[in-house]
Order: sequence, then structure tokens, then C-alpha cells
Amino acid sequence: MSDNKTAILVAAAAIAAQACFPLDYADEEFTNAIPEEEDLVVRIGSDDSDTVSPSGLISVDGQLDPYVEDYCSDSLCIEDDGAEEWYVDGDIYQMTRDAKYWVNGGLVVTMGWVWAIVTSPNPEETATGYIWGPWQESLSRIEFRFVMNKVSSGDFTFQLEGRNINDDTGDWATVVDGAIVAGDSPHSSAGTVIIDYDVIHDIDVSHPTPDTGRIIYDFDVRDYPYTVDATFENFNPWEDRVVEGTYHYVRQSSGMAGSLGFSLEDDFWPEDALDGVTETLQVMSEWTSSGKGRGRAEIYGGSLDLEEDEVDEVTLDECWASSDCLFYSTYASAVVDYDGGGAATVPGCGDILSCPVF
Repeated sequence: MSDNKTAILVAAAAIAAQACFPLDYADEEFTNAIPEEEDLVVRIGSDDSDTVSPSGLISVDGQLDPYVEDYCSDSLCIEDDGAEEWYVDGDIYQMTRDAKYWVNGGLVVTMGWVWAIVTSPNPEETATGYIWGPWQESLSRIEFRFVMNKVSSGDFTFQLEGRNINDDTGDWATVVDGAIVAGDSPHSSAGTVIIDYDVIHDIDVSHPTPDTGRIIYDFDVRDYPYTVDATFENFNPWEDRVVEGTYHYVRQSSGMAGSLGFSLEDDFWPEDALDGVTETLQVMSEWTSSGKGRGRAEIYGGSLDLEEDEVDEVTLDECWASSDCLFYSTYASAVVDYDGGGAATVPGCGDILSCPVF
């Protein structure tokens, strides 16, 4: 996920800087409709954070990671090259963690600045809601405003709108479009958020963000299980590759036990020399409140051939330990299905009995 959202993310600070006294704020009904960031964020167990991840560390003097030696009770997969040993960073765990960043990087950040805006003082009151702004980042040709309206009891819409300061028409274009249905308690709500990066470039073709395409989020954090869905349409964060994908996150309880499934269309194979042919990758991961989990990944289509053998599908199964064990692998295996029939199991490591049962 690109970090080039500066013009949008300065919104709250810019609006707050315009404040004067006495301070007026939006109606509490509007602010209570906005979900809290913590209810939307994807975490792999209650102790997960952006700084907790396996390191694959080969420690000094050939000894395995000393932290794990002291705190981990699970039997972990170990690789060695004859001279040194290291614990295994699982492929599915790493893919799940990458997917977590994709989901969090759009929705959580966006709703964070939505909250900052609607709790900023001195909005302009309209017949059905409020307008904050406009504001403009230094040296930018785009100015923004934020509009939130009450459609009916408990139903709200909001838009982050932008326009080019050199555009004589004065028309506003919607960069972020949202709708919220409030729940029975403050900040428990369901809704949809659409971020359209193409609109940014339509307003100002020289805008520095390389992101293009759209991301559509649907969330429901009114009652457990909480859900967050994300759809990436023609999304291009790297300038030379387009991502098409869907993500589905479920949080089972306040203990952060949950699951994350996703499907992507991209060039994944062969790993050492991508050939521009698109494959489909489907991943389903589940975990307990401690972060201990298991996942399955399937990749098919495109050019999966292994050496001279034609392959229909490759399936990976994997389990990983809790956050105390830094999520290192406890089990891994793979099955290769060949074109025309037949399958082969590729031995991995560990014992499947170490895997949690869901």
C-alpha cells in the first residue's frame, strides 16, 4: 500500500488549524456513527502488532533465536545448511501478514482521518449535515472538503471531495465516497467506503501519488463476529503491475481470534523469473486469540509447470505458533496436482498434530 496520501491525510490538521473561538462541533449523532479504528484493524491474535513478526534469525555462534528458546513451548520447524540452523518463516503466514497490511493500510487510515475531521471544530452546517473545509496542502493544485449528511435516522453518507484550484467550473469530484448505518451503541456501525485514486489524477494529472484504480471496503462492527471486506479494482500501487483481489476478514471476539481469506490475480510463477502470465492465488488463514494459526494456499492457472511437468494446481498447508513463539512455523507441506491426473506430496516439516483445530 502506497504511503502517498499526504494531501488527504493532512485534512484534520489543516481544518483544526483554521479553528477560532468559540468552537462549534458536529452533532454527536454524526460522530457516534463513525467506527473506531481498533474495531476495524486486522490483527493476528490479541498480541499482534505491526512490530511483531518472525525474523528467521540465524543467531550468533549457530544458536537458534534465544528469545524463542526462552519463551516458546511449541515444537518449531528448523532448517539448516549444515553449518547454521534457523526457525522457519512460513510462506502462508507471511502472505497473510502482507494481506493484513493491504486491508489496514486503506480502511483504517481512511476512517482514522474521517474521525479526526468530524471531531474538528467549526464545520459549516447545512440543512442535512455539515461541511468541513476547504483546505489545500502547500504547493498542491488540489483543494479538498469533507461533506457528511444524515439521510434518515441512523443512516449517513460522507464524501471527501476535491477540485483543481485552476478549474474555473468550481465543480467538486468525489475522491472517497462512504455510507454508514449506525448501530445500537456509539461507534458500532456498518458501512461502505470507496477510495478512487483515478479521481485524484483526473483532478490533477501531475499529482504525485502513483496509486490508480479503486478500493471498495465493506465493514460491519455492530456485533461479533466483526467483518471487513476489501475489493481492489485495477489497483496499481507499483506503476508496472495491476492488482485485482478480494479480501474477507472475520474477527470472532474481543480476543482477536479470527480469519482472513483472500484471492488475487497476478503473476506469481515462476518465483525466480516472473514471465508476465497471470495466475490465481487463493489463501485462507485462521488463528486463535494467541495468534496460533493455520492456513491453506492454492495457486492455479497461468504457467505453473515445474521443470518439464505440466501442473494444474499447487496446494500449500501450513501451521504456525503463537505470538510467544514469534509466529514461526510448526508444520508445512505441499501437494502438486499434475495436468492429466496424478498428484505428489512434497514433504515439508513438523507434525500436523501441532496445528490448531477450528
